[in-house]
This record gives sequence, C-alpha cells and structure tokens, in this order.
Amino acid sequence: MNILTARWVGFYAVSLVFVSRGCLAAPDHATDYLNYLMAAGRSSAADEDFLRSMGDGMAVALIKNFSEELLGQPKNFDRSLWMISTAFESPASISNAEDRRPRAALFLLGVLERDVGDKKRKARAKALIKRLSDIP
Repeated sequence: MNILTARWVGFYAVSLVFVSRGCLAAPDHATDYLNYLMAAGRSSAADEDFLRSMGDGMAVALIKNFSEELLGQPKNFDRSLWMISTAFESPASISNAEDRRPRAALFLLGVLERDVGDKKRKARAKALIKRLSDIP
C-alpha cells in the first residue's frame, strides 16, 4: 500500500468514527443531533457510545438547547434522564476529563426533580441524583 492510499484509508476510518458518534463536521449539526436523540423512541449502539463519551457535556447541551418547560414534559423528562444516566455509565469513556464530574447534570436534575409532579418520575430523578452524587 502506498502512502497516499494509507492516508486515504486513515481519513476514511476517522470520518466513520466521527459520523457514527454524531460528531458531524459543522457545529450546527449538534443541535439537530440532540433533537434527534430527544425525539427518537429508540437509540442505536452508536448513539449510546456517543452519549457515554459526553458526561457532563450532555447536561450542558440539554440546558443550552431546551427550555425548562420543554424538558419537564413527560416524554422529554424521561429521555433527559436516560441521556444523562447513559452519559455517566462509563466515566473512563468520557472524552473530556472536566466532563467526568456531573456538576451541570446535578444542577439540571435538581431543577427537573423539583418541578416534576409525578411521584414515579420524581423518585427516578432522586435516584439518579444520588447515583451521580457518588461520582468523585
């Protein structure tokens, strides 16, 4: 294999990783991807791998892109909890070291837990807050 072919194969492999993780070329696509994750009733393994690499960045993205009222809607509340929980499933997988501490996630979960009226959802939020509070 010559050097040009090797570079092309390397570029192609890196491109596939970024696309499969939702890290599209332009930052404008980040909001679209977050909307997709919020609206989707299911997710792929690539979506979950992407979430696991985000950590606290996922909570920051939710705060920046969705209003408190929108996140408080039952379907969005459930998806938000799932996204935050998945984002902290594997702290070693979180790409940015600063995002391994759930500061924004705990803030957002506190707001959501405070505002939700449904007792089951409130309990799920409290359980996730407890789990994330144990992360050093």
